[in-house]
Amino acid sequence: MEAIEKFKSKRKVVRTASTKLVNQITLLLESYDIKKEKDRKKLSEYLLNVEDKLKELKTLNKEIEELITDKAVFEADIETSFEYEEKRNDLKFQIKSKIDNFKIEQQPVTAAPVNIPANNAETKRPATSISLPKLRIPTFSGDASTFLEFINSFSNAIDSNESLNNVEKFIYLKSFLSGEAYKSVSDFSLTEENYKSCLDLLKDRYGRQDHLIGHFINKLLEIEPVKSSFNLRGLRKLHDESEIRIRNLNSMGIVIRKIMVI
Repeated sequence: MEAIEKFKSKRKVVRTASTKLVNQITLLLESYDIKKEKDRKKLSEYLLNVEDKLKELKTLNKEIEELITDKAVFEADIETSFEYEEKRNDLKFQIKSKIDNFKIEQQPVTAAPVNIPANNAETKRPATSISLPKLRIPTFSGDASTFLEFINSFSNAIDSNESLNNVEKFIYLKSFLSGEAYKSVSDFSLTEENYKSCLDLLKDRYGRQDHLIGHFINKLLEIEPVKSSFNLRGLRKLHDESEIRIRNLNSMGIVIRKIMVI
């Protein structure tokens, strides 16, 4: 009993320090100016501190949970810990978004030249060199859960790039497709008009809101339930997987209350 109280006392100290850190970050975010180097450095420093505090808390939570023998106390402690970590992870996400936005704005527009085949009668253009932002575009194979990430990345890096014509954009689009998604557009010939048709087909097949909502709800219902409150690994997996599905649904305007399932 003495050991568990020792861990709880230490956790209380860490949580108090974490709360003070959260208040400092909140104040910075309210007045944050992405153009100020001082603000960017401070935000990066805060991100490291938040990650350190989360890591320390997870270690302490694990030590405490292994010493708890009462089921009701165990469940209450697990739920409190999850809620606490979730709030810190939300804050970490906000910080990373600010940092990533600045990095994207500063990306140099230099990339390896892309040669458009000169014998393509439909383009009627010689080989050209194309510079693209250094943004990673994931390959899309037809998995609806990854479509939003793919289409948003492609739209920002390729579709909105005014230095490319539609045929060039079409070449890039096909290069980022595989599996079922590639088969669905493989018969389209490389023309200006077909680029728009191909993009619309992909958005209609994989990006309709009702389709995505149904997909994420099914994924949420398919999560394997945890039958024992002492299955710590299972509880954490349940929390992480449900969190991802719920956040995806929230991003589409579907509000789902999170309930601790045991």
